[in-house]
Amino acid sequence: MTSLSVAVVVPVYNRATSVLPTLESIAAQTAPPQRLVVVDDGSRDDSAAAVKRWIDQRRLAFDARVLCKPNGGVSSARNRGIRECGDCQWFAFLDSDDCWPDDFLERAGRALAEQPTAVAASADRMFVEETTGAVRRFDLAELSACPALWMLRWGAAISSCSVIRADLVREFGGFPEHLVTGEDASIYLPISLRGAWLHLPGQPARFVRRAPQPGGEEASLSRKFTDNHRRWARIYEEFFTRLGHDDLKRFSSRRRIRRLLSDRWAKAGQELERHGQLLAAAACYARAIRWRPGKWDRWKALIRMPVGAVLPSARRAA
Repeated sequence: MTSLSVAVVVPVYNRATSVLPTLESIAAQTAPPQRLVVVDDGSRDDSAAAVKRWIDQRRLAFDARVLCKPNGGVSSARNRGIRECGDCQWFAFLDSDDCWPDDFLERAGRALAEQPTAVAASADRMFVEETTGAVRRFDLAELSACPALWMLRWGAAISSCSVIRADLVREFGGFPEHLVTGEDASIYLPISLRGAWLHLPGQPARFVRRAPQPGGEEASLSRKFTDNHRRWARIYEEFFTRLGHDDLKRFSSRRRIRRLLSDRWAKAGQELERHGQLLAAAACYARAIRWRPGKWDRWKALIRMPVGAVLPSARRAA
């Protein structure tokens, strides 16, 4: 068994019940972590007390602690945890309603021992819809081929199935606290340019997708906003447009980057249109056209919008 010097950071907010299976999945690891830091981000329920009871009632094979801070968002909570992790060489950022298979850290340790210059390693994901019980599994093997393009296409919601090099997380300043969503992409995209990103075949990590529940436990972050795709599109566009010539040479096709950025903005427009935000939707469709002018379905979507939205948006796209 290969032991990995890894610190697990679990931010928690109003999840006194759902965080417990998450913690159990950490305790059950066949190769335990070096440290566990749970950061309560100003919960209004007894999440912190529930975690403390869980720690006190177990004889864990690793150092475990719970910290409390005023509410500041997931990035703020993760960054607070990072500051408590000492000299651990790897970070794992496990969300408070997700779970690992028992051998996740063991597989990561073996893979990273074979390629010690790698920047990260990720297992497959399994999404579980809380309300319907629907299950979808995603094979992340293609992530390792070109992580930045994979994230541009599929998103960067990979924290709960990944271990990341600690020195790079610190070098990039941790997670951007001004972002309320999309913070993973903002840091993982530049990290992905620094070395190999490994795939860990085997059982997937379990991601729970929670819908908003008045008076209940906190919903998944991706379910809290009506403009998620627009927020994410901005992050990806900024990253790829700021790349220098040498970094751009890493990608086999700049045309593919333009196509995927156009797809991102089109999804943003569709999401906003579904929520009745037609002016914002028109601006997103125009952005999609700018990246891929010949994609006629984006022109049709723009023309569907009210005249007052179409004319200025079309001029910006030209």
